[in-house]
Amino acid sequence: MREASFYLLDENSAKDINSSEFALDRFLKRSNHQIIYIKNISTTAANILKQDAISVGAIVLNHKNTILGGEYKYDSILLVDSINAKDLANKLKLQQFSCIRLSKFLNELKISKKYPKIMGIMNINDDSFYESSRISEKEFLAKAYEFIENGASIIDIGAMSSRPNSTYLGAKLELDRLKPIFNLIKEHKLCDKIDFSLDSFDEICLTNALDIGFKYINDISANTKLSKLALKYDATYILMHSQNNYFDNYINNTGLSNSNSDSKFFILDSVYEFFLNKLSEIESKVIIDVGIGFGKSEYENLVLVKYLNHFKTLNKPILLAASNKRFLGEHKEALSLITHANSNADYIRVHDVIGQNAMINYLKKMESI
Repeated sequence: MREASFYLLDENSAKDINSSEFALDRFLKRSNHQIIYIKNISTTAANILKQDAISVGAIVLNHKNTILGGEYKYDSILLVDSINAKDLANKLKLQQFSCIRLSKFLNELKISKKYPKIMGIMNINDDSFYESSRISEKEFLAKAYEFIENGASIIDIGAMSSRPNSTYLGAKLELDRLKPIFNLIKEHKLCDKIDFSLDSFDEICLTNALDIGFKYINDISANTKLSKLALKYDATYILMHSQNNYFDNYINNTGLSNSNSDSKFFILDSVYEFFLNKLSEIESKVIIDVGIGFGKSEYENLVLVKYLNHFKTLNKPILLAASNKRFLGEHKEALSLITHANSNADYIRVHDVIGQNAMINYLKKMESI
């Protein structure tokens, strides 16, 4: 072979060159990075950030006039990896201005590449939005074992549709639909084989589920009082964002108000503030869900999917539930698989467990080569 040949490979190939373990560890951590958009940073803080970033190997792009100083504020972009994010945070905490807040933000940042756990959807009704997710009592056991055998970690059961323009039909009907399924779960000891979640905002239905061993409350109403129920049973409360409380405003098509010219920042700030306020009311284990499709426009959904990492500084696991949502368009089944596999969410709530598991395993296989 000639003296030097060049190949575009990936970070895993670094293991082949027999470098020191310390150097290899730092190199591989640098392979995952995050871009942070910083709005309205003063020229003084931006110039401090630039110098500190250079010293630790991070990269900053400042507005071209920042170097001139003055009483101005511009936007900056910071590119960090899991190593220099911590190094930069340690430097910035000694500075003033917005640098101290950025230091805290960087310390909370988690930068990693991992694949999510699969939550499979089962709807015990005849009016859910996605027809193939509707499961009868006769079909339930076969479908449950299919999910277990094909990589699902959680089965999420719902008995009431939350499709657009739907109507809540009451707790009695919901529980009547659920009771035969609960009996099958108990009879076959399925809670020993896989975790179950109940998609409900009714306390009676949820209590019945938790009594037989369900581990998750999936609450689209964001009624944080239900988290007390989760705490009592050592279960996990899934907190979903919607513009309006879904129990009080079941027909919900308003979306967020894009009156701000920087609309994607407005969307991210609005949802982030929602979680900050609601999380302060919760003592149980919690997962956050940005609520794709719930009263949101196509653009709002796309922003939340693309910038899902923005919510990782809340230090809570993230669930993405975009499966077959209308904003994905004509090819929503295929696009759902891609969107969820590449989302960097901790959990994904999907209809096609077999296809989603196959997609994730394929990507893992590709990475291992």
